[in-house]
Amino acid sequence: MYLSRRFLLSSMIGASGVALAQSLTPAQANIGFKADTLPERSESGVGALMPWADSLWAVTYNSHMQGTGYGLGLRLVPGGSGTLVGHTGTMPGFQASLFVDRSRRAGAVVLANATTGLRTDAVAPELLDVLEACEPTPGDLWEPATSVPAEALDVVGVWHWGNTPRVVRWDGSVLHMSDAETGERPEIFALVAGEWRGVAGYHDGERLQVVRRADGSVDHLVCSTFMLTREPYGPVNEPG
Repeated sequence: MYLSRRFLLSSMIGASGVALAQSLTPAQANIGFKADTLPERSESGVGALMPWADSLWAVTYNSHMQGTGYGLGLRLVPGGSGTLVGHTGTMPGFQASLFVDRSRRAGAVVLANATTGLRTDAVAPELLDVLEACEPTPGDLWEPATSVPAEALDVVGVWHWGNTPRVVRWDGSVLHMSDAETGERPEIFALVAGEWRGVAGYHDGERLQVVRRADGSVDHLVCSTFMLTREPYGPVNEPG
Protein backbone atom coordinates (compact mmCIF):
# COMPACT_ATOMS: atom_id res chain seq x y z
CA MET A 1 0.00 0.00 0.00
CA TYR A 2 1.43 3.39 -0.97
CA LEU A 3 0.35 6.73 0.45
CA SER A 4 1.29 10.15 -0.82
CA ARG A 5 3.15 12.50 1.49
CA ARG A 6 0.23 14.94 1.36
CA PHE A 7 -2.25 12.27 2.45
CA LEU A 8 0.14 11.05 5.14
CA LEU A 9 0.55 14.48 6.68
CA SER A 10 -3.15 15.24 6.59
CA SER A 11 -4.04 11.93 8.19
CA MET A 12 -1.59 12.53 11.04
CA ILE A 13 -3.37 15.76 12.04
CA GLY A 14 -6.33 15.44 14.37
CA ALA A 15 -8.41 12.40 15.16
CA SER A 16 -8.17 10.96 11.66
CA GLY A 17 -4.64 9.80 12.34
CA VAL A 18 -5.69 8.06 15.58
CA ALA A 19 -8.65 6.45 13.88
CA LEU A 20 -6.42 5.19 11.06
CA ALA A 21 -3.94 3.80 13.56
CA GLN A 22 -6.64 2.04 15.58
CA SER A 23 -8.14 0.52 12.44
CA LEU A 24 -4.94 -1.22 11.46
CA THR A 25 -4.66 -4.93 12.21
CA PRO A 26 -1.40 -6.57 13.41
CA ALA A 27 -0.83 -7.76 9.86
CA GLN A 28 -0.82 -4.12 8.76
CA ALA A 29 1.67 -2.95 11.38
CA ASN A 30 3.91 -1.48 8.70
CA ILE A 31 2.55 0.32 5.68
CA GLY A 32 4.99 1.53 3.06
CA PHE A 33 4.65 5.05 1.69
CA LYS A 34 6.51 7.24 -0.72
CA ALA A 35 6.78 10.99 -0.92
CA ASP A 36 5.43 13.05 -3.79
CA THR A 37 7.74 12.83 -6.81
CA LEU A 38 8.85 16.18 -8.12
CA PRO A 39 9.49 16.57 -11.87
CA GLU A 40 13.17 17.45 -11.43
CA ARG A 41 13.83 14.62 -8.98
CA SER A 42 14.61 11.07 -10.00
CA GLU A 43 13.73 9.57 -6.63
CA SER A 44 11.45 10.10 -3.67
CA GLY A 45 11.86 9.30 -0.02
CA VAL A 46 10.43 6.05 1.25
CA GLY A 47 9.48 4.83 4.68
CA ALA A 48 6.77 3.23 6.77
CA LEU A 49 3.76 4.00 8.96
CA MET A 50 3.61 2.26 12.33
CA PRO A 51 0.66 2.39 14.75
CA TRP A 52 1.78 2.67 18.36
CA ALA A 53 0.14 4.04 21.51
CA ASP A 54 -3.02 5.04 19.64
CA SER A 55 -1.03 7.23 17.25
CA LEU A 56 0.31 6.89 13.75
CA TRP A 57 4.10 7.26 13.51
CA ALA A 58 6.06 7.89 10.33
CA VAL A 59 9.56 6.49 9.85
CA THR A 60 11.35 7.71 6.76
CA TYR A 61 14.75 7.91 5.11
CA ASN A 62 15.98 9.75 2.07
CA SER A 63 17.12 7.78 -0.92
CA HIS A 64 20.03 9.48 -2.70
CA MET A 65 21.49 7.04 -5.21
CA GLN A 66 21.33 9.74 -7.88
CA GLY A 67 22.92 12.39 -5.70
CA THR A 68 19.73 13.85 -4.25
CA GLY A 69 16.72 12.56 -2.34
CA TYR A 70 13.39 13.87 -1.14
CA GLY A 71 11.70 12.40 1.90
CA LEU A 72 9.29 13.44 4.63
CA GLY A 73 10.43 17.02 5.21
CA LEU A 74 14.16 16.65 4.49
CA ARG A 75 16.27 16.64 1.34
CA LEU A 76 19.81 15.39 0.83
CA VAL A 77 21.93 17.17 -1.76
CA PRO A 78 25.68 17.08 -2.50
CA GLY A 79 27.60 20.18 -1.48
CA GLY A 80 29.85 21.83 1.06
CA SER A 81 32.11 19.27 2.71
CA GLY A 82 29.99 16.34 1.49
CA THR A 83 26.23 16.05 1.92
CA LEU A 84 23.82 18.82 2.87
CA VAL A 85 20.54 18.32 4.70
CA GLY A 86 17.68 20.77 4.41
CA HIS A 87 14.41 21.81 2.86
CA THR A 88 12.76 24.59 0.92
CA GLY A 89 9.49 26.46 1.33
CA THR A 90 7.34 28.71 -0.82
CA MET A 91 4.06 30.55 -0.92
CA PRO A 92 2.84 33.40 -3.15
CA GLY A 93 5.28 36.26 -2.72
CA PHE A 94 7.79 34.38 -0.59
CA GLN A 95 10.50 31.74 -1.01
CA ALA A 96 12.94 30.23 1.46
CA SER A 97 15.43 27.46 1.96
CA LEU A 98 17.69 26.19 4.72
CA PHE A 99 20.50 23.69 4.25
CA VAL A 100 23.00 22.47 6.83
CA ASP A 101 26.50 21.03 6.42
CA ARG A 102 26.57 18.76 9.45
CA SER A 103 30.24 17.84 9.13
CA ARG A 104 31.44 21.43 9.59
CA ARG A 105 28.44 22.60 11.66
CA ALA A 106 27.52 25.36 9.21
CA GLY A 107 24.28 26.32 7.54
CA ALA A 108 22.84 28.69 4.94
CA VAL A 109 19.43 30.37 4.98
CA VAL A 110 17.89 32.05 1.93
CA LEU A 111 14.80 34.32 2.11
CA ALA A 112 13.33 36.00 -0.96
CA ASN A 113 10.27 38.18 -1.61
CA ALA A 114 9.45 36.47 -4.90
CA THR A 115 7.03 33.86 -6.13
CA THR A 116 9.07 32.41 -8.99
CA GLY A 117 12.36 32.94 -10.77
CA LEU A 118 14.72 31.92 -7.96
CA ARG A 119 15.96 28.41 -7.15
CA THR A 120 16.50 28.78 -3.41
CA ASP A 121 17.47 25.12 -3.25
CA ALA A 122 20.44 26.02 -5.48
CA VAL A 123 21.47 29.27 -3.76
CA ALA A 124 21.89 27.85 -0.24
CA PRO A 125 24.09 24.90 -1.33
CA GLU A 126 26.14 27.27 -3.49
CA LEU A 127 26.83 29.47 -0.46
CA LEU A 128 28.08 26.43 1.46
CA ASP A 129 30.20 25.41 -1.56
CA VAL A 130 31.84 28.86 -1.51
CA LEU A 131 32.48 28.57 2.22
CA GLU A 132 34.11 25.16 1.76
CA ALA A 133 36.25 26.45 -1.12
CA CYS A 134 37.45 29.52 0.83
CA GLU A 135 37.78 27.83 4.22
CA PRO A 136 38.20 24.07 3.69
CA THR A 137 36.98 21.80 6.45
CA PRO A 138 40.01 20.91 8.61
CA GLY A 139 41.00 17.27 8.80
CA ASP A 140 41.48 15.24 11.94
CA LEU A 141 44.14 16.53 14.32
CA TRP A 142 47.36 14.59 13.76
CA GLU A 143 48.93 12.95 16.77
CA PRO A 144 52.30 11.16 16.62
CA ALA A 145 52.25 7.45 17.34
CA THR A 146 53.92 6.52 20.61
CA SER A 147 54.76 2.97 19.52
CA VAL A 148 54.82 0.70 16.47
CA PRO A 149 53.58 -2.90 16.72
CA ALA A 150 56.01 -5.69 15.90
CA GLU A 151 53.99 -6.64 12.80
CA ALA A 152 54.59 -3.17 11.32
CA LEU A 153 58.23 -2.59 12.28
CA ASP A 154 59.66 -4.28 9.17
CA VAL A 155 56.99 -2.89 6.85
CA VAL A 156 57.22 0.89 7.41
CA GLY A 157 59.61 2.93 5.29
CA VAL A 158 60.30 3.36 1.59
CA TRP A 159 59.45 0.62 -0.90
CA HIS A 160 59.65 0.53 -4.70
CA TRP A 161 57.25 -0.76 -7.30
CA GLY A 162 59.65 -0.98 -10.23
CA ASN A 163 61.40 2.38 -9.98
CA THR A 164 58.42 4.16 -8.36
CA PRO A 165 58.98 4.88 -4.64
CA ARG A 166 56.12 4.34 -2.20
CA VAL A 167 56.17 5.29 1.49
CA VAL A 168 54.58 3.13 4.18
CA ARG A 169 53.94 4.76 7.55
CA TRP A 170 52.19 3.80 10.76
CA ASP A 171 49.64 6.29 12.08
CA GLY A 172 48.81 4.56 15.36
CA SER A 173 46.15 2.17 14.12
CA VAL A 174 46.72 1.33 10.43
CA LEU A 175 49.38 1.39 7.71
CA HIS A 176 49.27 4.19 5.14
CA MET A 177 50.94 3.71 1.74
CA SER A 178 51.26 6.56 -0.75
CA ASP A 179 53.48 8.01 -3.48
CA ALA A 180 56.78 9.11 -1.92
CA GLU A 181 56.96 12.37 -3.87
CA THR A 182 53.37 13.58 -4.09
CA GLY A 183 51.49 11.67 -1.42
CA GLU A 184 48.96 10.67 -4.07
CA ARG A 185 47.32 7.26 -4.59
CA PRO A 186 46.87 6.63 -0.85
CA GLU A 187 46.10 3.16 0.39
CA ILE A 188 45.31 1.95 3.91
CA PHE A 189 46.03 -1.50 5.35
CA ALA A 190 44.78 -2.84 8.67
CA LEU A 191 45.91 -5.86 10.66
CA VAL A 192 43.08 -8.38 10.39
CA ALA A 193 43.43 -11.85 11.93
CA GLY A 194 47.22 -11.58 11.93
CA GLU A 195 47.65 -10.38 8.34
CA TRP A 196 47.54 -7.03 6.57
CA ARG A 197 44.41 -6.33 4.54
CA GLY A 198 43.59 -3.33 2.37
CA VAL A 199 40.68 -1.35 3.82
CA ALA A 200 40.80 1.70 1.52
CA GLY A 201 42.34 2.63 -1.79
CA TYR A 202 43.27 0.66 -4.89
CA HIS A 203 43.94 -2.59 -2.99
CA ASP A 204 40.83 -2.49 -0.82
CA GLY A 205 40.16 -6.05 0.33
CA GLU A 206 43.49 -7.40 -0.93
CA ARG A 207 46.08 -9.10 1.26
CA LEU A 208 49.46 -7.40 1.75
CA GLN A 209 51.88 -10.30 2.09
CA VAL A 210 55.21 -9.80 3.86
CA VAL A 211 57.74 -12.18 2.26
CA ARG A 212 60.71 -13.00 4.50
CA ARG A 213 64.12 -14.51 3.89
CA ALA A 214 65.46 -17.59 5.63
CA ASP A 215 66.92 -15.42 8.42
CA GLY A 216 63.53 -13.82 9.10
CA SER A 217 64.26 -10.42 7.53
CA VAL A 218 61.79 -8.95 5.05
CA ASP A 219 62.72 -9.44 1.40
CA HIS A 220 59.74 -7.86 -0.38
CA LEU A 221 56.00 -7.17 -0.19
CA VAL A 222 53.32 -8.65 -2.42
CA CYS A 223 49.82 -7.25 -2.86
CA SER A 224 47.72 -8.82 -5.59
CA THR A 225 50.10 -8.73 -8.61
CA PHE A 226 52.16 -5.84 -7.21
CA MET A 227 55.62 -6.56 -5.78
CA LEU A 228 57.55 -3.97 -3.80
CA THR A 229 61.24 -4.02 -2.90
CA ARG A 230 63.38 -1.78 -0.74
CA GLU A 231 65.48 -0.77 -3.78
CA PRO A 232 64.31 -0.13 -7.36
CA TYR A 233 64.04 -3.29 -9.47
CA GLY A 234 67.39 -4.42 -10.81
CA PRO A 235 69.42 -7.52 -11.77
CA VAL A 236 70.15 -8.29 -8.12
CA ASN A 237 66.91 -7.53 -6.29
CA GLU A 238 64.29 -8.09 -8.97
CA PRO A 239 61.42 -9.87 -7.20
CA GLY A 240 60.67 -13.44 -8.17
